Amino acid sequence: MMTGTGSHRFEYKHFYSAWVAVAFRLRACATHSQDYTALFQRTRGTSQDEDLFQEDDALFGFFVKGLSALESFAYSLYALGALICTPAQAPSVPPPAQFPLLHPQQPRLLRSITPTETLHAFERAFPGSPLTSLLSHLLSDEVYRQWSEIRNVLAHRVATAGRSIQYRGPLLFAPNEPPLAVTQWAGQLRLDEATTSSRYDWLKGIINQGIGATAAFAVEQLVYTEDQLPRLP
Repeated sequence: MMTGTGSHRFEYKHFYSAWVAVAFRLRACATHSQDYTALFQRTRGTSQDEDLFQEDDALFGFFVKGLSALESFAYSLYALGALICTPAQAPSVPPPAQFPLLHPQQPRLLRSITPTETLHAFERAFPGSPLTSLLSHLLSDEVYRQWSEIRNVLAHRVATAGRSIQYRGPLLFAPNEPPLAVTQWAGQLRLDEATTSSRYDWLKGIINQGIGATAAFAVEQLVYTEDQLPRLP
């Protein structure tokens, strides 16, 4: 076993940077959720002008960074898998057959490290592992699918304009009544007080499960001890 895993610094650097990104994105996601909830409680979904901008900005940040947290988590696992599958005395080039996309000399391949590709790699290299099962559960979860769809909408257009507003009854009889909910025209996302907070609870739960499963997986599979890993800033 080599000291400092010097020839595997490439894999470890990618794992480390993606792992830290999970924490950063999750924290930012919480802030956007709080901002959106506070705004909706004040406007009840009837935002206009500056309020509409702030609402859209909070939703954009929440869904984009929330999905980024999940994608960063999957990316970190791909790098961890490559680190584990590369023999102690072997260099990083070429990468292990189970994780061919983490290639030091072909950076364009890194774009192909998606959650789906990470799952496929883990199914090949670590079938039956609880971490593999967690990835499979995540990618088949309806909340994850919806999150991806909403992110794609918000990444290309403002989805809060042209909304439809639902009231309890005709406004003729209750002109000052706040709406029950609001639906975006794009993606049919229902807007209410729990739009982001409920999804954040799901995201935080998945990430916490992932952290625990990754820690157990690393103890079981990783041949390097913590003091043998390179120190990164």
